[in-house]
Amino acid sequence: MKQNINGMTIVRLLVDYGDSGFLYCMTIATKDKDMLFQCMKGYSHDVRYLDTKKRAGKNDKGNRRLPDGSIIIGATAFGDKVSANTAFNKSENRMNLIRQAVMV
Repeated sequence: MKQNINGMTIVRLLVDYGDSGFLYCMTIATKDKDMLFQCMKGYSHDVRYLDTKKRAGKNDKGNRRLPDGSIIIGATAFGDKVSANTAFNKSENRMNLIRQAVMV
């Protein structure tokens, strides 16, 4: 069941979900970015803002609702933080995402 995300802002975050040492790139529809950041800090101490998108991508179809009312519409495994320097050097695109991410 696809959620109605009209009128919501689409935000991409890098999150060490559950403080496991593994980063996930999450696409989340929200009405309030600041509330979303506070909510996500309940799941991880390492939450990094990537960017805001104009609209959801064609593969962003998730429907997990967070306590603040935001909706996770996409999540992909990004990589292990411990081996980030060696693994991400092989992928310029991933390294650029790490550089642009801003801690919230």
